[in-house]
Order: sequence, then C-alpha cells, then structure tokens
Amino acid sequence: MMNPTFFKLLWFAFPLTKLVYVYVALKSGVAVNNAEFGQITVIFLALGTLTSAVSIFLSTKVYGNREIFDHPLIKTVYRRFVEQLTEEEAKRAIFFNLFTTLLGFGETAALLGMVQFMMSGNLYAFAILIAMDLVVWGFNYPKTDILEREY
Repeated sequence: MMNPTFFKLLWFAFPLTKLVYVYVALKSGVAVNNAEFGQITVIFLALGTLTSAVSIFLSTKVYGNREIFDHPLIKTVYRRFVEQLTEEEAKRAIFFNLFTTLLGFGETAALLGMVQFMMSGNLYAFAILIAMDLVVWGFNYPKTDILEREY
C-alpha cells in the first residue's frame, strides 16, 4: 500500500514535466511572436485558467474537509471500487485518485500553454500558463494527514 512518502515523491517530481514542456517548446523552432494575443492564445489561456481554478477550488475542498470520504459524490463515484477493498485501502485509493486528478487539472494548463506556443509563438501566454500550473502544484501538496484522521 502507498505510504505518505510516495505521495510527496510524486508531488516533488511533478514540476519536471514543466521542464520537458519548456524544452520541447523552445527546441521546436517556433519564432517567438508576443506582439498580440490572438484568438487561439486567448482561448487556451481561458481554458488553462478554468482548469487551474477548478483544481485550486477542489483542492481546498479535498484537503480541508475532514469528512471527504463520507461525501455522497465520492461514495457514488467510488462505490463499486470501494466495496472490494478494506476501509484503509479504500481511503488511500480514493485519496490517490483525487490527488492525481487535481494535479492533472493543473497539468492541462501547462500542456495548453505549450500547444498554444507552438501554434502562435506567444511566449508570454506560455509563461502565464506554466505559472498557473505551478500555483496549482503548490495548492495540491499531499496533506496525507487526512488518511490518519479518525472518523
């Protein structure tokens, strides 16, 4: 079973993907064009901002809620999955799924930044979306103490 060290290791390794995105984008040979924010850039910025905001909002709900595992939505989504596991295994599995999903929402912003840079050459928007992803990363520090709480 996964221990808290695994969650923290995964969390600390997460920014490495941003280095890969920056490397790929800058080595693609796309000319930097920061003159204007075109339609593609604005759409990708809006989508990246939305996914980042959703991740930050949900992370405050997940990590700040003592009864997250008793929430009706969580019970509905994971009902079949949880029935096959012990209570402790179910809590860890649900926490891992929520943790990776919330990080994935932020990852979407970084990917959108790389794609829009390769399409439009706007380095400013790329930097904004990478920064949003790093903010999401900070909000999603794995507070594994909720796994040890008594319910």
